Amino acid sequence: MSDILRFNFVFQEKTHCMQVAAEKSTGKLMLRCYGFFGMEDTVPDFRWDYIMEEGDWDKLMMIIEDANAAKWEYADMSSVGIFSVGVTISEAIWVFSRSMALVQYSKVLKMGDTIEAWLETRRVTLITLAITVFCIAVAACVPMSVFEFVFGDGFGEAKIVILMLAIGIAANAVALVLFNYFSALGRLKILLLRSFAGLVVTLALAFWLIPMWNIEGACVVNSCSYLVSSILLVGFFVKNRRNAMIG
Repeated sequence: MSDILRFNFVFQEKTHCMQVAAEKSTGKLMLRCYGFFGMEDTVPDFRWDYIMEEGDWDKLMMIIEDANAAKWEYADMSSVGIFSVGVTISEAIWVFSRSMALVQYSKVLKMGDTIEAWLETRRVTLITLAITVFCIAVAACVPMSVFEFVFGDGFGEAKIVILMLAIGIAANAVALVLFNYFSALGRLKILLLRSFAGLVVTLALAFWLIPMWNIEGACVVNSCSYLVSSILLVGFFVKNRRNAMIG
């Protein structure tokens, strides 16, 4: 049975990457290095193999443990890819929300700031939220092996990213409809405040959570940003009902 270790180092200015794979099997200890001079390269620019002695394996493990203990700066590029897949699937879920929001935009533009437009927007928002929750539930039921089959080995964790982004995905689906509602009414100050609030939350949490929790921290930051932005828009939407009834 083989023990396999893989980790990535990102060099200065993130222009080079070296992947190191160490494999231990019966009668053979192999250290294999791959070098990439471009961060998007899929074919290594060089490869170097080294047959280790029996005692070298323990030394290698000690070096890696010391490196982690000393907090050497390194980045796992696979985490970036996994997070990217999760975000891409989130964008796919929002396709329906964006379509509904655009249709609602044209309706509100014609109706104006009336109670009919407010009630129609509420109805569309609830439908969009229900469909988004259903899509998230479907994604949650998909086995991790399917993600690995579609995107490649190691990308099964993209399902975990989607689940951690679930609240943010649902919140942003609501925000997309309400964003177009206020846009059609010309309430740009509300939209500016919403964007500013999301930016503040992202900056406040990103420098704290991402270094501490890595990919999980990025998911929490995104979800919190979407949630705060959505809550603001919902608050202004509820408050605007009085104006809509007068209009």
